[in-house]
Amino acid sequence: CNVEDNNTRPTKRQKQDNGTGVEKLCEKCQISKPRSKYNKKQWAKIYGGWTCQECSNQQGSVERKKLKQRQHDQKMADQQSKKEGKFFDERTCFQCLIPKPKEAYAGKQWKQLYRQCKQCVVSNGLMKVRLEEKEPATSGFKFCSGCKETKLHSEFTGDQWRHPVDAERLCKTCWKEEGEAKREHRELSEQQKRINPDLKRCYACHEFLLLDKYFSGKQGKKLYGFCTSCVEFLREDRQKDNKKARESSTRACSICGKQKTIVEFGRGQWKRIDPRCSPCATALVQKMDQHRQLEKSYYTNEENEDLDNIAAKKMRRCFHCGEFKEQSFYSGRQW
Repeated sequence: CNVEDNNTRPTKRQKQDNGTGVEKLCEKCQISKPRSKYNKKQWAKIYGGWTCQECSNQQGSVERKKLKQRQHDQKMADQQSKKEGKFFDERTCFQCLIPKPKEAYAGKQWKQLYRQCKQCVVSNGLMKVRLEEKEPATSGFKFCSGCKETKLHSEFTGDQWRHPVDAERLCKTCWKEEGEAKREHRELSEQQKRINPDLKRCYACHEFLLLDKYFSGKQGKKLYGFCTSCVEFLREDRQKDNKKARESSTRACSICGKQKTIVEFGRGQWKRIDPRCSPCATALVQKMDQHRQLEKSYYTNEENEDLDNIAAKKMRRCFHCGEFKEQSFYSGRQW
């Protein structure tokens, strides 16, 4: 059979250009170009701001070179501070390039190479800034499966507060006791393994039992394994803890600031950094739909005095104040 040459076969994008004659103006090079010169995302923009593929590649290469240079400068700054003996006292922030002490960094940022201080984290939008009269979204109450009590956010570590399983979440006190119990269990298990490898210590009841008789194959391989009777008891206890956690745990909505239970949040909102309750999330979606309709009707209004500017896509409606303003009032990302 005859096989056609791939070079003579038109591509999908070339088929779209044949006979259409539609072109869009690139805002970088100010040249009108056809569909084949734009990627799918740029061509689908409705209100202008198109950038052709060639300009996008040039801009991306320049930004990558700047980023590599900044990363190199950060490594050199860390090496210099280590030689001077200042590395453990203060470290340079990758964003603002200012040496700051450990107290100026949050959590794991102090140990990272491309670290960011608390001020830069907030200003970059990685941590949402909330109004003072509202309660922070990290506040609230959650259930501790160790002491069986509902406690404040301050009583948990950051990792335990974000733990996906309610029945395994522990407060700071219980987490410390759990670490000591695990250390003791490891020491006793190693001693017993040298004496009699057929016996294994159950992590729940703390008894030495026969490995083949009282442990399942999966639990027998675990370091902190449970015997068969303890597994059944823990399964029932875990179901009770999950039920109680859903009834007693609360979080603050990032919009209205009120403490609410998990039932009052929509799907996936409970685990977000800035959770929204169901009424606030619904109101936000309605506001966004209304914003789109008003912007669309404004462009199609023939009685508008600024119709020439609107047709040229030089004004857009602000989502918060509701006014139509030119591109100079917006940042590049917001536009």
